[in-house]
Amino acid sequence: MAPLTIAESFDHKLPDLALGPHDNPRCGDSGNTTKNTIPPKIWVTVPADSWSDATNEPLGRHRSALITSQVAATEVPFEMPVEADVSRATVLYLTHPINKALENIFGGKVRFAAELSNTVGSATLRMDLTWFYYPIPGVKKVIAILELKKRGMLVYEHWSDAYATSKTMDKKLNEDKDTFFVDNAEKMMKQISAYVLRHKTKYAALFDWETLFLGYFAEADFNRENIGDWVAGTYIGGDSSARPFRKVVLGWLLCACAAAGLGGSDNTLSNARNSPQVIISGTSKR
Repeated sequence: MAPLTIAESFDHKLPDLALGPHDNPRCGDSGNTTKNTIPPKIWVTVPADSWSDATNEPLGRHRSALITSQVAATEVPFEMPVEADVSRATVLYLTHPINKALENIFGGKVRFAAELSNTVGSATLRMDLTWFYYPIPGVKKVIAILELKKRGMLVYEHWSDAYATSKTMDKKLNEDKDTFFVDNAEKMMKQISAYVLRHKTKYAALFDWETLFLGYFAEADFNRENIGDWVAGTYIGGDSSARPFRKVVLGWLLCACAAAGLGGSDNTLSNARNSPQVIISGTSKR
């Protein structure tokens, strides 16, 4: 089978790398900045289509440019015992097509970097993958963050107690509990919450190749360094991992770009601008 074009890849799942079974990795302890960050209590579910629908117009508009290049050919066998291997596969098969789409949509304004760091005092936070741009020369604005984890680390059982809908969130928020995230999920939420507050973006995600969590930290208060009680989130794993990850992540990024001030006078991103509000409409915690 011939490699997919960039345009085609958004309607296909990630390649089958013929990976063997994995163990049940535990999330290690982080530095004091992350340890001391208070995570949200719950996550309010966001339908994946709420993100992917934002891609339809811009992908259609730029299709002619995106059919001229292809995604990387599938590398088999592919070994993925450590996080660095997850990073290699992610850049090859997930973010490259997304970045080519962003390059065309925004005319090269959106930048992408690995291990972007931020140091305040003696504390340094280093993010795995970051999208950013320069609104004015020399001033960097973070758009969104993708934190990578060892395969199998995003265990749904560690997230399930924190799950809520717009109809059930008030009841959970009124319960006397600091957070409903447990084990790996609690540590990972502390980590990306610290990144959100330090880098002043409400968009941060987690990915372990098999499972994806896209977060929109609607309540984050950067001035008070308060992450808020809940995060709007999309968890895609298990049987749902056959979904086209690239399209969902691109839609999430288009929303993040709009929130960061990127967009066009031609209203290309009208759906992206509206998506976060539509997603959480009807909730009492805004």
